Amino acid sequence: MLAERPERVDDVPGALAALRRGEPVVLTSAGERHLVIAAERVTGRTMALLVRYSSGFACVALEGERLAALDIPLMEADDAGREAFAVSVDACAGLTTGISALERARTARALAHPSTTPGDLVRPGHVVPVRVRPGGVLERPAPPEAAADLCRLAGLVPAAVFAAVPEPASEPLPPALDVLAALSVADVVRHRERVESPVRPVGTASVTNRHGRFRSHAYVDDVDGTEHLAVVAGDVAGGEAVPVRVHVECLAGDLLGSVQCRCAGDLDAALAAVRASGQGVVVYLRGRRSPCERHAGAPSGGRGSRSTHRVAAHVLLDLGVRSAVVLADDPGDAIGLGRFGVPVVGCASPAADGGLSAV
Repeated sequence: MLAERPERVDDVPGALAALRRGEPVVLTSAGERHLVIAAERVTGRTMALLVRYSSGFACVALEGERLAALDIPLMEADDAGREAFAVSVDACAGLTTGISALERARTARALAHPSTTPGDLVRPGHVVPVRVRPGGVLERPAPPEAAADLCRLAGLVPAAVFAAVPEPASEPLPPALDVLAALSVADVVRHRERVESPVRPVGTASVTNRHGRFRSHAYVDDVDGTEHLAVVAGDVAGGEAVPVRVHVECLAGDLLGSVQCRCAGDLDAALAAVRASGQGVVVYLRGRRSPCERHAGAPSGGRGSRSTHRVAAHVLLDLGVRSAVVLADDPGDAIGLGRFGVPVVGCASPAADGGLSAV
């Protein structure tokens, strides 16, 4: 039941390779398509291709720090729902009209080059910088952020030339573009969520409770600073089919012993089960809303959010877990962990004697 959902082919590696070669890629989002080229690799030829098959409005996605270093202000106050256009520029070197493909390529390369200074640019010009969000597509899943993220993931300067293709994404691409690597903004989001860990380990300690001795691993969430715990029984590094419980903190149940939810009992049963199994992990996630806060009496597992599963999966990957048996009545955690790189080979419920029963 858990292996029937085929994993989507990751289109990002092919796009990254193309960007390193200086080739354009096609980026799709919300029914629109954009052509994207790494700013440091763009040439007069590739800029001419971009201009010919796009709206011709060439932009360069740049990080805020880079715009500040080049003294390029935004055209208007930043708005979370809109692209943050900055004042247009041209590169001074070899400047004539500034509008030719060759000159716009030169300007884009200048924006990306670390030695460029504010005095090397003329304002206004024919290339429009766009400030991207610090968190990239994980903060704003939009073409500028995706374009800059792709360049960074390719090992290049996070600066990308991009322009919209006039035809909607439902229409076939021209033959000259149909041969290019193509992906979506959602692909970039999924790729970053899978390969970039949102947490980092900060320490370990030994803890003993009524079930026995465990090793507690503390992690800090780099997004909001929340601390999470992984309570580990035995050696799980390299382990296959490791019993795993993802438990979202419930103050009422875990600490105060509320009988209006199953959280405390589920947590206790999971600790007993992993200890009895000789190895296992209880990932205890703090700072997230437990399901029982919304539905009294609801099970505490299997209904985590996408961010919950991402954090839990990266904790398990850091611990070296190769595959897991999820201790939950609901397969939601199994699907979520699998989405972020932890293969799940089954689900089980902790029994009253500390054993496991298949779900």
